[in-house]
Amino acid sequence: GSLESGQTVEVTWDALPNRIWTGRTEQVPRQVVPLGTRSVGEVLCPVPNQDLALLPNVSVDVKIHLRERRNVLIIPRGAVDIEGTNRYVYVVASAGALSVDQRLQKRPIQIGISNLGSYEVTGGLKEGEKLALPGAVNLRDGMTVRIAQSQ
Repeated sequence: GSLESGQTVEVTWDALPNRIWTGRTEQVPRQVVPLGTRSVGEVLCPVPNQDLALLPNVSVDVKIHLRERRNVLIIPRGAVDIEGTNRYVYVVASAGALSVDQRLQKRPIQIGISNLGSYEVTGGLKEGEKLALPGAVNLRDGMTVRIAQSQ
């Protein structure tokens, strides 16, 4: 896939939940091979462990940063509605400066890179616009909503 040498690797271990070990990919797999019910490829990633806190042969979680961009607009995955190949969000449109009630506006967006919890927005949305997140009620275009004030 998108694995390359030199990508950032983050290793976490449940036994030390506030600790992250960081390294870089050094050797990426040339092929993926079957292993039981899975297909695997071995990646060599040296990770400094000077204090030897990360023990050998323990199960860890590994994240490899395939792509990274800084200073981009990101939104939670839960805010995105997918219909076929199109992606939409519900933007809270102001009904007026003094109005308590607001209306939702269904708006198509374009996305870039993503992770498990968020999408990069490359078009269709501006910084500072408020999004509605789905809850117990299905969102729809033109729906009246009331913004909850934080205390």
